[in-house]
Amino acid sequence: YLALSKTYIDKLGNLKAIQKLIETLILTSEFVYRQELGVGPADQYGRRMLSPRDASYAIAYALTDQSPDKELAEAAANGRLSTKDDYQR
Repeated sequence: YLALSKTYIDKLGNLKAIQKLIETLILTSEFVYRQELGVGPADQYGRRMLSPRDASYAIAYALTDQSPDKELAEAAANGRLSTKDDYQR
């Protein structure tokens, strides 16, 4: 967002750049809400596992109140958040 901010400042000036950056952040889906609907087959109680990407965001926000760090994002991208055992590691 730093590069985007600099672009906005150069084109719009400080005040308009701040307004545009806030608008951009609000329109980013993970900034406003996270989907936690689950994917795949339901268990006996109707629950579904979160997708690896959604799980990485849920874990990161629960522990750090921030988006996933590089290690957690890579784990999700490489399918290492796909089973219950993956969560215990």
